[in-house]
Amino acid sequence: MTPNPSKLKSFAELGRISNLPTCLTNVMVGCSIDAVGNSIDWGGTFWVALAIGLLYTGGMAMNDLFDEAIDRRERSERPLPSGRVSRFSALTFMSLCLGGGIGILAWFGGATFYLGLLLLGLITAYNALHKKFAGSFLLMGACRATVYAVAASTVQWPPVWWFLIGFGLTIFVYTSMITIIARSENARYLGKQRMLSWVMPILFLPVLILPSYLMPLLIFVAFILGIGWMVRAIGFIRKSPPKTKDAVLTWLSGMCLLDAFFLALMAQPLMFMIALGCFLATVWGHRGVSGT
Repeated sequence: MTPNPSKLKSFAELGRISNLPTCLTNVMVGCSIDAVGNSIDWGGTFWVALAIGLLYTGGMAMNDLFDEAIDRRERSERPLPSGRVSRFSALTFMSLCLGGGIGILAWFGGATFYLGLLLLGLITAYNALHKKFAGSFLLMGACRATVYAVAASTVQWPPVWWFLIGFGLTIFVYTSMITIIARSENARYLGKQRMLSWVMPILFLPVLILPSYLMPLLIFVAFILGIGWMVRAIGFIRKSPPKTKDAVLTWLSGMCLLDAFFLALMAQPLMFMIALGCFLATVWGHRGVSGT
């Protein structure tokens, strides 16, 4: 008999912690919006990253709690339906994570706290509605965009709006497209959803309108890495039957590359390198704990 996974791994699966590096890169982008080309406050970045990580983990636990009945039919290996984590333990875990995240943002106060409450509301709304409301993918996209705003607010509020809006809209579209396609993770045919996979590489193309002297090596490297990884995901989608789960995991880790691209545009070479490390950590993490 195969031994049951450890309790620690069960909670890791419940919170989908393999995706946590994507939260860190989101926070680094947000904290850089008001510090283009300048050093950021690493202490403040650490605390807001911890808060966002806790909100993400708690939100994933909430997702499994809402979906427990469906998972019993379709994903019996998940921590709750398999009995590896009790419902009470999952509720406690969720409450501690969400409470801890909001508590840290409350310590920042002001706009950060109110944006944190907005983020918590979006997380809750998505988890409650995603099986009932076809447009719930917009809520997931809004969650990631709001993370940028939360992080930016810890540095300065109001922020540099054109950066926040531009990056926020991009991550909103990127996340929304992933969410739509992920709904058909186990389908043998995708239909029109297959065409949505081309949206992700297109999001990297605006850099081509920059004059050549504004496109240094860092931006070029970020552009090539991002496009290459997005095309890899499209390759999974084009297979017959499509390997949708592999494509979704590729796009999830690719979020770090999109953030690396943004950090390159904001002249943040150190954080660009950290974002690449987060990308590798996410790819490696998906081997042990699935991100979907």
